[in-house]
Amino acid sequence: MFIPKRGENNKKFYQVLEVEQDANDDDIKRAYKKMALKYHPDKNPGAEDKFKEISTAYSVLLDPQKRQVYDMYGEEGLTFFENGMFGEEGELMQILPFLENPIGMFGLCCVGFIIVSVAFLVPLFIVLKVDKVVDWSWPVVFVPLWIVNVVPAIYAFCSPFSAAKVKGVFTLLQFLCFLAFEILLCIQLESNTFTWAIVFIPIYIFEVIHCGKVLLQSKKSKYIEAVDSTTAGALFGMGYAGFLIKRWFIPAQRELFIVLLVIRLDNTSWSWGVPAIPIFLAIAWKLFIKIADDMANLKGVVDIEERASRKSMYLVLTVLLSIGLAFVLTFVILVVCRLDGAAYSVAITFIPLFIIFGLVFCVCCCIAPCLICCAGKMEEEPNLFQTDGSPVMFEVKRQKYLENKPFSESDPLQVV
Repeated sequence: MFIPKRGENNKKFYQVLEVEQDANDDDIKRAYKKMALKYHPDKNPGAEDKFKEISTAYSVLLDPQKRQVYDMYGEEGLTFFENGMFGEEGELMQILPFLENPIGMFGLCCVGFIIVSVAFLVPLFIVLKVDKVVDWSWPVVFVPLWIVNVVPAIYAFCSPFSAAKVKGVFTLLQFLCFLAFEILLCIQLESNTFTWAIVFIPIYIFEVIHCGKVLLQSKKSKYIEAVDSTTAGALFGMGYAGFLIKRWFIPAQRELFIVLLVIRLDNTSWSWGVPAIPIFLAIAWKLFIKIADDMANLKGVVDIEERASRKSMYLVLTVLLSIGLAFVLTFVILVVCRLDGAAYSVAITFIPLFIIFGLVFCVCCCIAPCLICCAGKMEEEPNLFQTDGSPVMFEVKRQKYLENKPFSESDPLQVV
């Protein structure tokens, strides 16, 4: 697994279309038409691979977000982006520059440590309140949550001033909806003033905005881009229908969960397991689709080294996802049993969350400092082959490199 480096492998697509890196959309469209006519399989049999390469380059460079990722981090960054490792909207892409040097990584780790430390207090305060260890009001219990909200608030209020202004406005509206829900939730828990259907009104608006975003990402043009991409993932042999299922399954489960939860909260006799059904389906789907996408993406990789690199990366991410989902599943089951009348304390219910926070603390306190130390010492290993590609190993140079000793051009060579 690796972190893509800024400014590497970001020229190929421009060379394929024979345009400059500062070319505008019209230049790219003209170049694509010219190259597509020249290498179309109907007119130039045997040029299928070249035509696919041209189509991939065009789909990337004509998409503003993908082009931004490609210009910054090349094909490796694009692979990260298309596999959702920068978030659904690519919002985590802005974090990568901080990982390129020890100072930035240290600052990011410090911020992450502070956020996790404060966020850890939220479930802890809830446990103390529900188990009647303290008699705080609910607004006091949620004080750590108000503090954590500062970070997404900064991001949300800055979003409308970014390049994607419309998208930024909707992001801000979603944040305000979530903040309004938190306030109504505190009032309802403290005084039971409203019905739960009213408390969830901001969440309904939040979901409508989110569904609008998903709808924009579900257009036929997005499907065509996905098919042309080397990381399109699994479509289950269903074409556009499979693409729509992938886009809408999780949002549909989330909306179903909200509806069932509101109905249950407003005094129905259902078991709490009924509102939890969409959560169970979403967890199973998330793991299934991750494995299916990884297998489908690996089929399209011919290069042995790249295939091995992706396989390792996919395996690590799948293991991490499986561990995270296992803890979430355990937490949901414990909550359902507790709400349905199980006698154990709320503290036991929150054990999986405390374990997750503990693992994050370990990453911030142990693994991150090691990465910071290594980041300052990382250097590329010298080339072990001649410029013409013949297999000549610089044995002495390589040994000195491994021993962290200086070497010169006069050091002897050993042919493999």
